[in-house]
Amino acid sequence: MNYIEYFNNFFVNEHVNDYNLYHFTTLESLYEIINDGSIFPFYDKLLGAGISTTRNKNLKWFPDINNIRLVFDKNEIKNNYKVTPYHWFNIKHGIEDYRKYGPNKKPYTNQDIPANQYEERIITETPLPLKYIKQIDIIGYINNDDLSKLKNMIDIPINNL
Repeated sequence: MNYIEYFNNFFVNEHVNDYNLYHFTTLESLYEIINDGSIFPFYDKLLGAGISTTRNKNLKWFPDINNIRLVFDKNEIKNNYKVTPYHWFNIKHGIEDYRKYGPNKKPYTNQDIPANQYEERIITETPLPLKYIKQIDIIGYINNDDLSKLKNMIDIPINNL
């Protein structure tokens, strides 16, 4: 089996849904995103450059620190970028191996790794402009000073949930 056949085994055989795409981040990272005016892609040796998003608006991925949910205009993104569904753990480690042997060499449970994160990767080597963010959701607590500062920094609706 060649590299392409091997790699294609890990992609999810489905298409982008008719809903929004979400990116979870921290308050500190949100300030950087706003100051930069864009979201910089992450480079992965297997996948190349892109920005990881999810179709699951309620994903619990490090919820203690990732309390900011960026909501993207999926239709605008897919009109200008390639969007590919994938399953990160299958690509990186194989989900069964990762459940058996985590980074600390102890078994993971189903609570540690969501079975499906409903991931979508925005394929891009260039930063994604803020114009694709249609709203910012604050999940959990941030102080009023930070909330006021954010509202003064950017002209995107901010929902404090």
